[in-house]
Amino acid sequence: MGYIVGIDTGGTFTDVVVIDGQGQVTTAKALTTPPTFAEGIMNGLEEAARLIGQGKESLLKETDLFILGTTIATNTLIMRSGAKVGLIATLGHEHVHHLARGGLSKWIGRPEEEIREAHRTKKVEPLIPKSAVRGVPERIDWKGSVVFPLDLAEAREAVQSLVNQGVQSIAVCLLWSFSNPAHEIKIKEILEEYPHIYKSISHELEPSLGEYARTNTALIDGYVGPAVKRFFITLNDKLQNLGLKNPMLVMQAHGGSVFATEASPYATFQSGPCAGVIASKYLGEKMGYKNIINADVGGTSFDVSIIQDGLLTYAREPSVARFLVSFPMVDVVSIGAGGGSIAWYDPQTKLLRVGPQSAGSNPGPACYGFGGVEPTVTDAALVLGYLNPEFFLGGKMKLYPEKAFFAVKQLADQLGWDVVETAAGIYQIVNNYMADTVRAVTIERGFDPREFVLFAYGGAGPMHAAVYGEETGVKEVIVPSTASTLSAFGLASTDILHNHRKFYSGPMPMDPDTFNKNFDDLEQVARGALSKDGIEGKNRIFNYAIDMRWGAQYYTVRMPIKREKYDARGIEGLCEQFDELYERLYGKGSAYTPAGRFVTSFIVDGIGKVAKPVLRKYHLSGTDPAGAFKAKRSIHFSKFKRYEPTSTFDYELLEAGNVVEGPAIIEAPQTTIVIPPGQKGRVDEYKNIVIK
Repeated sequence: MGYIVGIDTGGTFTDVVVIDGQGQVTTAKALTTPPTFAEGIMNGLEEAARLIGQGKESLLKETDLFILGTTIATNTLIMRSGAKVGLIATLGHEHVHHLARGGLSKWIGRPEEEIREAHRTKKVEPLIPKSAVRGVPERIDWKGSVVFPLDLAEAREAVQSLVNQGVQSIAVCLLWSFSNPAHEIKIKEILEEYPHIYKSISHELEPSLGEYARTNTALIDGYVGPAVKRFFITLNDKLQNLGLKNPMLVMQAHGGSVFATEASPYATFQSGPCAGVIASKYLGEKMGYKNIINADVGGTSFDVSIIQDGLLTYAREPSVARFLVSFPMVDVVSIGAGGGSIAWYDPQTKLLRVGPQSAGSNPGPACYGFGGVEPTVTDAALVLGYLNPEFFLGGKMKLYPEKAFFAVKQLADQLGWDVVETAAGIYQIVNNYMADTVRAVTIERGFDPREFVLFAYGGAGPMHAAVYGEETGVKEVIVPSTASTLSAFGLASTDILHNHRKFYSGPMPMDPDTFNKNFDDLEQVARGALSKDGIEGKNRIFNYAIDMRWGAQYYTVRMPIKREKYDARGIEGLCEQFDELYERLYGKGSAYTPAGRFVTSFIVDGIGKVAKPVLRKYHLSGTDPAGAFKAKRSIHFSKFKRYEPTSTFDYELLEAGNVVEGPAIIEAPQTTIVIPPGQKGRVDEYKNIVIK
């Protein structure tokens, strides 16, 4: 087998993982280069090829799978630099996007400290003005029956009016179109007369209940779609011109990848964090862990999710940049707490704050020397001694302690503190934020963190995990051998995945023939998609699920079910399974059978199994890490409240079986692992660092 390449373009660094047929992993990093992300990708690819001992062209010629995780859609939406979009909606429902969810919409995607200050919290700014919306006369009811036919003349006039406004894309979202898409199909036929217009048709994107979220999904796709599609086509062509044999794959938020030509721009949100979760699941299966907290600390954010009983968890109400959306997303909770998060003085509360603003990769933390002057978490870590200024990125990038000290001092003067006290405060505050977020995805959802292990990754993750991990009470903290580039490793270990959904509202138990036919129809579509991808029959897997709710309830619960032909008895069993699942999620006695059970959607995942990287195992040696000892360095730990001479170790010289007693620092080429006093790190057979 040839190489598998995974590339994750983060907010600060672009991570590259190259895995050969024997399981040898080569990792590389390059600074992310917005808005020309391709430059950072090529720089990272070139560095990885150099480490392997060849040029990037020869590397690409020997690559079987190339998978990309990208933040271009996220950046386009956050920076509000997307296309000029128009919206066509059912007459009378034009302003769903602007009305949002009433008073509740102002809280979507907001951290708890902002929610507590209601007077400072506003609704998210709409993506389009009301003048860019057109209503067309039509009405389909929830059963899919045409109540009022689409006025084609009005529809054509609406399209022309938006084109005359100079829109670059048009989103179409009609009421109940997911039950019967006939009217949206007719409007799409009109739009085909305008080939320069990007088209986002709601029933093609996500045929699901929830008009506000579905409208947002269509609008977001229309907003980011032109830039994302252009980027995919350009990058894929460039890679293939350099020698890549197969088309590039792109990670999607639902936990799988698709070929770039088929990728949905709106579904690339959170693709990087999602890939990290996939990597944790893969590693957890190899190491025997089923309950995992995934904690990713990059330059701009702290992303947390859980794997429970070996299964991914999906967001109940997914949101993107504070907009509710309707597409399936692996449940990742993100806060603005990363290595580049800026520390600042809040004059209102007279308190030290950290984030959510980030210095990013340019200008970056003050210690990078790229022109940044504001103090960041990375600057504080350098002042405290955790980072080696001569060994950042394995010595490829020099840090400037004097610039970090000066930046932190400016903040210290505002607070009336000394520099070390301020740096320690920054470090402690960001660790508290991380601990609170871990509690939010475990304790607040009914999970006991003591039953979980915590996978710490991202460039800055291993510098914090042992501190907040101890505070939250997890069993142990695991720093994977590819911690700094784990999301890229996850890209290299992900399968092709097509998610297909059909709206069908009916009481349960229902007629078995109807129930089975809905799945048969969806599976046929999934088979066609996998066949188009060239996936052989033996490598195809189909997973079934249904969305169910109680009568008079709006929210549904997604329930995975076995793939089989169901008879009446089997469907009765599914009803009992739903009752048990509901009570497991919401407490004993919460299932209210007198209300009746209803199914609202049928879901089939078509999975194309692709070659997985082989994990290399190392022979276990003795516990003494003396062979990896580098030097002693003065490092500040909160437990001592002072600098202490602390042993530092070279990760690459550690052997499987070695045990490093804290306090200690393990320096890897792309990350720094902090082992606080009273803890110890063991090197396991995969060269992961297991901290207890």
